[in-house]
Amino acid sequence: DFKQCPQPALVLGRQRQLFLVTDNIGLNAFEIKPRLNLAQRLIQGVVDLLQIDGRNHVERKILGHMAAYLTLSRWAVQPCWPADRPVARPNVESYRRAVNPFLSVRGLCKSYAGVPAVIDLSFDVGPGETFGLLGPNGAGKSTTIGCLYGIVRPDRGRMDVMGIDVAGHLRKIKSMAGIVPQDECLDPDLTVEENLWVYGMYFGLEAPLVHRRTDEILQFIELQEHRKKKVPELSGGMRRRLIIARALVNEPNVLILDEPTTGLDPQARHLVWSRLRELKRRGVSMLLTTHYMEEAQMLCDRMAVIDQGRKVVEATPAELIERYVGQHVIEIRMPALPAEIKSSFHADVECQQFEDTVYVLPRHHVTEILRRLSETNLPFTSRPANLEDVFLKIVGRGLRD
Repeated sequence: DFKQCPQPALVLGRQRQLFLVTDNIGLNAFEIKPRLNLAQRLIQGVVDLLQIDGRNHVERKILGHMAAYLTLSRWAVQPCWPADRPVARPNVESYRRAVNPFLSVRGLCKSYAGVPAVIDLSFDVGPGETFGLLGPNGAGKSTTIGCLYGIVRPDRGRMDVMGIDVAGHLRKIKSMAGIVPQDECLDPDLTVEENLWVYGMYFGLEAPLVHRRTDEILQFIELQEHRKKKVPELSGGMRRRLIIARALVNEPNVLILDEPTTGLDPQARHLVWSRLRELKRRGVSMLLTTHYMEEAQMLCDRMAVIDQGRKVVEATPAELIERYVGQHVIEIRMPALPAEIKSSFHADVECQQFEDTVYVLPRHHVTEILRRLSETNLPFTSRPANLEDVFLKIVGRGLRD
């Protein structure tokens, strides 16, 4: 009843290994179509898969790292594709058009006392995708998160999680989503494991299941040795990891993270990033807000920059860097660039001045510019462009309250 597919269709993580599938299912790059006389159970399973039903068990990915999952209890799926055999890269844009997003925001608006905080914001988060919301203080990131999780009531707009309207089914949404809030909200009178037990009971989970998941999550987040400690005994990094652990108790399909690594030292931050990447490999969709541009560049597949409540641009990190900055940045430590130096640059070289530094953004002739600068006594450094350069160019370098 099984055969080896000539083209990869069911794949695990970024390895995109081929799996054995039933002979009765035709698979191409973006569809699963029933052929012959399929059992009603299997047909319903395929329909559930394409509709991204939130309660399907998470075990198998479709189309590389963009994940939709399905477990068919009576139809085995086993890896068989050779690891060294090349597999075509999935077409992300075609995939996004073919599969409904896990999370969708359309025309979101929210004002406080007549002051707009979010203005006509729209974006989608695809299956297994990490989507970032970037912006300065007061841009509307946390307000958007609050609206999605029911903490803030929007003035208008529609928000769907896995095809379910947030406004009318908030309890069901919370059963499928995990939230990592910006502020600490752990119970200081409980131990690490008790915080997870109590949180699991809010979802109606039975005690043995909650205890088993607690053991798995504490091992995953590396807090198993501190499970008997109360919250005040934990370091700031441990408390932040515990908040992330708590968000995983209900095995969410969507994880909403509001500045998850704020206040962490580099070691703790990299540990959190590692665990978030592992969750992504397991197919969890994530919406991330952060002020760390390095974090956004490492974790996000796509992102939107918002400023004063409005979306300014949406693209992948690489696209944003190429569009707004280019591949190289030269920093010259001086309050103003001498006219004779600037005039020697080509006309397409952009120079930005801020405080005691001049930022040179050469899209071409980089070697020539570096040679000319090296002939002077000016202190300068050359480095690859990054998202921080993009962010500062879009929203400006002035401080926001």
